[in-house]
Amino acid sequence: MSKRYRTKSVGNLSRVKGWKALAKSLKLKSMGLTVASFPAGEGYDHAHCHALQEEVYVLLSGRGEMIVDGKRLRLRPGDVVAVDPPALRALRSGPRSSSTWLIVSAVPGTFRDDDWTEYDDPAFPKLPRRKSRRPTRSRRSN
Repeated sequence: MSKRYRTKSVGNLSRVKGWKALAKSLKLKSMGLTVASFPAGEGYDHAHCHALQEEVYVLLSGRGEMIVDGKRLRLRPGDVVAVDPPALRALRSGPRSSSTWLIVSAVPGTFRDDDWTEYDDPAFPKLPRRKSRRPTRSRRSN
């Protein structure tokens, strides 16, 4: 059987300079994947849009700003912004902080959440379950 996965190391994400497109090197056929890192106040300041693909921007570290259809968004690590195809968008680091981003793009209508199968295979040992960090609430009966 041929190898059905690919790996790519980008090293320390905060040391990526500018854009690091990964889709071609990973031979992705259905999505784009990019890591981007910018010094404070810099980024992709030219507004752009896509005719077909939607994009998801995940701010991994630092402070970031996006302008989407004229609205300025101030972002913190962990913030996720989904942008529809025709919207104009630009992004950059905040004025006093560098930023690192993960950007995923795909054509709408191709996502499926029913396209997977679970297997009970001894070659894949089950991972130990971790205790939930959130306390569960007990239900009250009336």
